Amino acid sequence: MTCRAQYDRSPLEGGSRSAGPVEAAFSRRRPRGISPGMEIRVGEVVVHYVEHGTGRPVLVLHGASVDHREAEACFEPVFDGVAGLRRIYPDLPGMGRTIAPETLCSADDVVDTLLDFADQVIGGTAYLLIGHSAGAYYAQAMAARRPAQVGGLALVCPLLPGLRDVPEHRVVAGSGESR
Repeated sequence: MTCRAQYDRSPLEGGSRSAGPVEAAFSRRRPRGISPGMEIRVGEVVVHYVEHGTGRPVLVLHGASVDHREAEACFEPVFDGVAGLRRIYPDLPGMGRTIAPETLCSADDVVDTLLDFADQVIGGTAYLLIGHSAGAYYAQAMAARRPAQVGGLALVCPLLPGLRDVPEHRVVAGSGESR
């Protein structure tokens, strides 16, 4: 089964890959400047990832249309000097060096792939899970499906399905008058 009709949908709408020919081409070849890292086959997906440190596993998921370097650049300075954490940064399917096969048809398929990735790379050990933006969307789903394996969950700027009401803007410092 292929899912070309799903290319134009975001992960929240049931799609899991970029639609455009440029994005598709980039997802099939190694972008310049990406560290070699490691790869592991998860079903039909070969997931590229990098690791830093040793100890308790911390799985960090990046946002949409970037690769592991986005999350790595954000979080490694925070972890600098913190011992005992094995930080794992995968490229999400269809991004960076992780090519999304035609059979990956939905956000649920991506979550399945990420759960299988965690099983293979981390094993049965409970892990901490951090997600940024679209990565937070997937992290929420992973934690909901396997709460016993996720020892902690941090969501940074998460995509929240169904949330459309934004609180009224209010000034918390200053006069509130525009100049």
